[in-house]
Amino acid sequence: MKSRSVVWLGMVAGVLFSGTQATAGPFSEHPIFAKLIGSWSASGELSGATSDEKIPITETWKGVIGDDGILTLSGNRTMNGEDQKFTWTYSYNAASEIFECEYTHTGIETPLRFELSIATPTRTTDMKTPFGDNGTLAVKNVLAKDGDSIDAEVKILDAQGQALVSGTVKHTRDAAN
Repeated sequence: MKSRSVVWLGMVAGVLFSGTQATAGPFSEHPIFAKLIGSWSASGELSGATSDEKIPITETWKGVIGDDGILTLSGNRTMNGEDQKFTWTYSYNAASEIFECEYTHTGIETPLRFELSIATPTRTTDMKTPFGDNGTLAVKNVLAKDGDSIDAEVKILDAQGQALVSGTVKHTRDAAN
């Protein structure tokens, strides 16, 4: 279960499409993305729908806007005792007016691309990507009003929409920010 756990979490954090027309985005002014700048810590657990196994997760990561205007979230994760490095690279596609992201982590060769829906009034992002045999990996992030925490609900669904794995991960902005 350990190796599948690493793949699951590696896919858990993901976000959106990567396009050739992607450019630097308005991240420093965006009501959700601007709050991701700085250092963060996270912890939580996932569990299987048909087992009592709990998969513990801890993370540390940092959000930075580069000179090119691209938002990068990168850090380290320990999941079920296995360490991994991960990176989210966010850009803005001006032609389609959507935010795009590529996600990668230790052990995957091809970056992952998630669909992303942003609900600014509720500070929510909903992310989805195909997973396994016609399944879906879905992550719902809710940014707290003060911008200092994020509650992430993670689900891996089978082809019929039934949860195979689910759980929550709480991200907290480090006090030094």
